[in-house]
Parts: sequence; structure tokens; C-alpha cells
Amino acid sequence: MNSYFQTFISDNQEIALSRKIAWDLPVNSGGFVVKGAAWNLTRMSLASPPPTHWLNDLGTDARTVKVLNSLPPKGPQREYCKKPLSTAWQDLIKACVIDRIFARQHTAQHVVEAIARALRVLGTCADRHEPWEVTSDDVLLAFEMAKLVQPSGYLANRVFGVIADVLDFNHLTDASPLSPSLTRERTAAVKRAKFAKSADELRDDLAARKSAEKLPSRRALWELVRIVFTEKPKSFLDVLRFAEVRMLILTGLRAGEIARLPADWRRSREYYDHKGTPAGAVGGYSHSLLLRYFGEKQRASKEGGGVLFESTQHVPLIFEEIVSSNRRPAAVNRV
Repeated sequence: MNSYFQTFISDNQEIALSRKIAWDLPVNSGGFVVKGAAWNLTRMSLASPPPTHWLNDLGTDARTVKVLNSLPPKGPQREYCKKPLSTAWQDLIKACVIDRIFARQHTAQHVVEAIARALRVLGTCADRHEPWEVTSDDVLLAFEMAKLVQPSGYLANRVFGVIADVLDFNHLTDASPLSPSLTRERTAAVKRAKFAKSADELRDDLAARKSAEKLPSRRALWELVRIVFTEKPKSFLDVLRFAEVRMLILTGLRAGEIARLPADWRRSREYYDHKGTPAGAVGGYSHSLLLRYFGEKQRASKEGGGVLFESTQHVPLIFEEIVSSNRRPAAVNRV
């Protein structure tokens, strides 16, 4: 065991201990945590929405085992089975879960699907080696098996992610770095340089929009406006949908930001000139309404998506009444 691996495990054990989380998880012959001992990751992360996600499997990945056993052997015959991973692999999975939940504040679903399972796939394919002994052949096998288990490529990307973001980033293996030995096909999901743009992505005029094919036509947009501001909802779900779409149109916020608007959303601000006279008395505006919301895509690099960032946005005066009551304006009600 190298010093980096030992430090990574011990640091996260201390975090678990400080939060009164039992580190030792008893498992059965299949690698599943015994009933009543599994970690409730949704409760641990606090910011994770339902349903509840558990860390209840510390064994080899069943679907990877099935794929490995179905392939013709390239060397000596090897039999894979659903069984507990070694203690070191189990400790690595638990340490990564603690790190992602409490240090990086990732959601429980992300930790289960993108971290714990990807490490179990890697541990299944590298069953003859402890985590710090993993070689480029092991990660290559895990990467290729992940492609067969999930042809869409998502699992393979997650395996690549834990190799680059966990093993290499923390120097946990003796052969680090291992990610350069893997090559991924370039897809839209692979990010380019932050400000790099190819010639065909440059806009010809200010009216051009990125991914314009995703936007509705002008006629469709105005038909949507007509429906939500003039038509009568036919069900309670329609009432909710109409209210959400009206807020989307009037505020320009994202759908997720509208869905998470707090009950205490209203903020107001008063304006005065240097003499203390209301600004409205001297040609300005004395009052403005602000909308309090939780902004998306505000997190810093390496930070998880489970943190909400409070922000405010001014509401134009002509929309104040509609936003405040979120009902059709009086002029429209008479239509």
C-alpha cells in the first residue's frame, strides 16, 4: 500500500468518524451489505432529492461479471462471480463516497451511479490486484467491458472519470497516471477548451442563436404565449404548467430555477436621492421588486451539484403585478 492511498483512506475515515458513520460494513457472500447496515446516502448528503439512494453493494458488478464470463478467454480460463471485493477495494469505495458527499457535496444519485458503480466495475476487472497495484491493462479491460455492459458509453465515461478523477488525481496507484492509456471517441459530451470555437460555430449576426434547432419557431412561441395567458386550464396540472410557463416567459429563468422558487421569494428595494427624497418624486423609480431564487450552473470547478446558490433578479415594473399574483393580467382576462 502506498502512502497516498493510505492517507486518502485514513482522512475519509476520520470524516466518517466525526459524523458518527460506521465505517465497517458487514457484507454477505454476494458482496451486498447486510440489512440495516447500509449507508443512506440521501440522508447523508442532505441536498439530495428523493428517492433514497443507498451504498448497499461492495461486491463485484453483476452485469460486468456476466459480460466477462460470456467472452472467449484470451489466456487461461478465468471464472468471474458475484462476490465481495477485497477490503482495500471496499475501503476505496467508502472513502470516495465520503469524499464526494461531504467534501465535494455531490448528490447521492451521482455518487451511486458515477462513483461507486464505476469503482466496482474497475474492481471486478482488476480482481487480482489491490487498488494501488492497478495497471494500464486493468483499466483498459474495465473501460472496454464498460462499453459492452452499456453500449451508450455512459458507463465507460464514468469508469474513465474515476480513473482520472480519483486514482490519478489522488495518486492512489503505483503506476499513476493511468488515464492517458485510455482513448475516448470525441463526442458532444466531451468538453472542449472553455472559449474555443470552430469556424462553423461563429455567429454571422446578433440574431443567431446557439443550438437554434432546439428553440421553437416564432409562431410556436407566440402560440404558447397565447395559450398560457388566455386559455382556461382544464386540470390542476394545467394550472401548474401555465403558471410555470408564465414565469419562464416573464423572468427568463431556467426551468429548474422556476421549479425551486422558494415560498419566501419576494424582495423589495426602495430608492432615494442624496437628500432623502423618494426617487419617484424626481423622475426616477422609488421602488423595485426582486425575485429571490436558487441559481443553477453557479458552482465552481470540482464542486458537486447538490449545493443551491441564492440569487435575486429585478422584475420589470410592467410585470410586477403578474409575477406577484402569477395570474393572467386583467386586460387578458377580459378576452
